[in-house]
Amino acid sequence: MIASGPNRRTLSIALLALAIIGFALFLLAPASNRLNSGSTWGYAPDGYGAWYADMQAQGAAIQRWQRPIPELLEQAQASPADAPVTLLRVMPRPVEPGALFFGESWWQEWLEQGHHLIVLAQQEPVSGASFITHLDTAVGPVTIATRRRATSSKAVALLGDAYGAVVWRQDTESGELILATTPFLAAN
Repeated sequence: MIASGPNRRTLSIALLALAIIGFALFLLAPASNRLNSGSTWGYAPDGYGAWYADMQAQGAAIQRWQRPIPELLEQAQASPADAPVTLLRVMPRPVEPGALFFGESWWQEWLEQGHHLIVLAQQEPVSGASFITHLDTAVGPVTIATRRRATSSKAVALLGDAYGAVVWRQDTESGELILATTPFLAAN
């Protein structure tokens, strides 16, 4: 039986309303785009945009670098020797230890100038640790969401547990390098 008259009109309005609601839900649905994961512009939990805004709100002397690395080296070299600069490099996904700076040598010059380099997302093996771990630190408890730990004898743990280091210091010929097993350290 085909609807006619007022029933047909009511059915059309109901279908139109359902189409509008469906389209609105499609537009408002959260995106699960892994391309933006770890983005310094993202305000999602796995992005650093919110962390950056929070650090600025707290009055931290922090800035984003949006130019080529040689310009950063040039600017840092011109800064006073007693004012080292800390560069936080967030890798979009975990990187194998031997491939961390594959084809790049700028970081050695950076460290030789007395600056600090922190690299998030060094690929390390999965340990027996729980995925969600609560670690005590001098500034209060920290919750970490990763099972990956560094166990190298070169790693001096800055944040870790009996399974190994989540954040560690590694001395190189050029200077001191800080590494972490997760790109989501600020989100943790």
